Amino acid sequence: MTKYLTLIALVLMPINIYAETMLGIDLDIGTWNASIDGEIVSENSPQTLPPINMSTLGIDQGQQNNHFSLSLRHPLTPLPNIKFAYTAIGANATETLSNAIIFADNNYAAATEVTSEIDFTITDLTFFYRIDLAPVSIDLGLTARKVSGDLSITEAGAIVSPKEEIDGTIPMLHMDLQFNIPGTSLRLGAQANYSGNGDDSFSDYIGKLSIVSDGWGLDLGIDLGYRIIEIESSDESSLQAALDVGGPFIALLMRF
Repeated sequence: MTKYLTLIALVLMPINIYAETMLGIDLDIGTWNASIDGEIVSENSPQTLPPINMSTLGIDQGQQNNHFSLSLRHPLTPLPNIKFAYTAIGANATETLSNAIIFADNNYAAATEVTSEIDFTITDLTFFYRIDLAPVSIDLGLTARKVSGDLSITEAGAIVSPKEEIDGTIPMLHMDLQFNIPGTSLRLGAQANYSGNGDDSFSDYIGKLSIVSDGWGLDLGIDLGYRIIEIESSDESSLQAALDVGGPFIALLMRF
């Protein structure tokens, strides 16, 4: 990752890279009403069986999830700024299967009642540079994204809950665009993190409207927006997935 950060810094050298005159901190804490759509194929599942759809398990409905981010901006221009972000995603439901499935080497017949639960976290560490083109600012950098968690499907009355783990670290390109609407306390924002390799990809897009009140060197406000995460994984030696996790969010923000 270091060599890519160096490359970004070299590319941006002729551009007006914004540096703080003093230490700056951005804090966001919010809730995200995310639904999970798409399908999975369990490891070693026969190709003759259809993928397991999230609607079949009943966990495709929107549920509240939490997210948090903290950015540290500094006046040392050659060094990138740092952002830490954390998102918890979970959903659970009890449903009667409409068709037979195989999950984690366990067979579930049609008309079986099962309780399904997906629970995973996304932890980001982003290194970025800011370009100031007032009233627009652009952050460009790289994100190291850690994804960890599991999916379980438990038959009614069963003692053991078969699980498949979700675990990996993904390097991603990062961009964050902010437009301050002149003469107002409104700010439009768009953020993207993306990684792709052949048939596998991981993307995370955010669009938002910020309402900010500034004074005494402190900005307070709220973010209203929509976030969607798209996951495509085709590795047959592990859990295969084609999932969309998306929905509206609201967050409290603080800048100082």
